[in-house]
Amino acid sequence: MKYVRYAVIILILLALSVNAHAGSWDIGAVQSDGATDIGAVQAVAGADWIGITSAHYESHCGHYLTSFTPQNALDGLYPWLHRVNETHWLILDLGVTYNISRVRGRSEATDDPIDVDIFVHPTTKTVGGVWGAAVTTNITTWQDTSSWVEIDTTDKEGRYVKIEIIDTEDGAKDLSFGKVFPDAFTIFDVYGNVTGAAAGQIIFINFF
Repeated sequence: MKYVRYAVIILILLALSVNAHAGSWDIGAVQSDGATDIGAVQAVAGADWIGITSAHYESHCGHYLTSFTPQNALDGLYPWLHRVNETHWLILDLGVTYNISRVRGRSEATDDPIDVDIFVHPTTKTVGGVWGAAVTTNITTWQDTSSWVEIDTTDKEGRYVKIEIIDTEDGAKDLSFGKVFPDAFTIFDVYGNVTGAAAGQIIFINFF
């Protein structure tokens, strides 16, 4: 069993050496034998865009049909569709606590979000939790664009991020967040640095 652990460590070091760029590395999800969960490994070199994917998904309000989930939208596979007249929401788990100072989004569909609020919290991951004041409100610039639109936020430390979509281009609040296949793209990202991490420090983030 120990040889399996050694092999995983060697693979991590090789991945770090191959994928190093601009002082930071993202290896993605690496899982060892059942005795030890390695999780995702990230070497932190100051603040940067996290690169939000379905690995950061926690929960959401709902979706339309099997393929049109927020998880697939976060991976750039399909748009997130939700055919309900309500405030749509999506909660993300960043794995560790970040000091967040900026977000970005984009959507180019028929029912893009046109009024978005963002919340950050260190421990809350449920829709019924007390999130406090939004770090930014009334985002109106993420529609009709395939290019990232960056939004400065109130700096806040947190592990969980909640996206609330108050209104969409559709009069009945139907949501289409992203773009349809084959031109789909990722829809959301967060900018920040791991709290308390020194530049170049390797952080183990367990998503398993």
